[in-house]
Amino acid sequence: MRATLIYFLLLFCIGNPFNLCAQEWRFPNCNELEVLKIEQSNVNTDILELSVYNDCDDCAIHVYTGLLIFDGEDTLGIEVNLYTKSSPLNNDSYLYTVSRKSAFEINENLRIEMVGICDSIPFSSELLSTLSSNVNLADRITVFPNPAEEFIYLKTQNNIQIESIAILDHLGRLIKSEINIIDGIKVSGLIPGIYLLAVKTSDGIVYKKFHKI
Repeated sequence: MRATLIYFLLLFCIGNPFNLCAQEWRFPNCNELEVLKIEQSNVNTDILELSVYNDCDDCAIHVYTGLLIFDGEDTLGIEVNLYTKSSPLNNDSYLYTVSRKSAFEINENLRIEMVGICDSIPFSSELLSTLSSNVNLADRITVFPNPAEEFIYLKTQNNIQIESIAILDHLGRLIKSEINIIDGIKVSGLIPGIYLLAVKTSDGIVYKKFHKI
């Protein structure tokens, strides 16, 4: 695959009258890419969402690519529309939807690759419990009303203590965060669309989607 990519880049460079390839550019490398969030769909357990951040300042060209998950030589997960998603822009994040080909848990043996760019994207050990303990935790937290126009509220079970919340957009970017949410979370100032609510509890972090209308 890499040989094919290099071949087409060479053809582009040779046939390009503007000699674009003589300019300085590069792709992000492994150390500049990091998985920020791994979330399992509450509706479809075969779907994962991975938010990847690009810490590069001067990567001038971003290819259309996709994301794969491996354990050894086995492919465990494939980006739903492979080769249709671009890599994250400089100092920005991108949300990838991944289809699980077989059952697995996020663990230290996994290798997360961005096709055509990187062999292994690092991800924090804090994400290792996302698919194990937090799946049941997510079932004990409800966001309402959903869709919402002015405020959203959280209903919890089993005495779960909420420490803080953060609202992320569809690209995983932080929109707002709050600590005191006794009276609900004001969302009237948000642009209509789908958002991700990160709820930090004493038992872990839970991610919930909500629709702002």
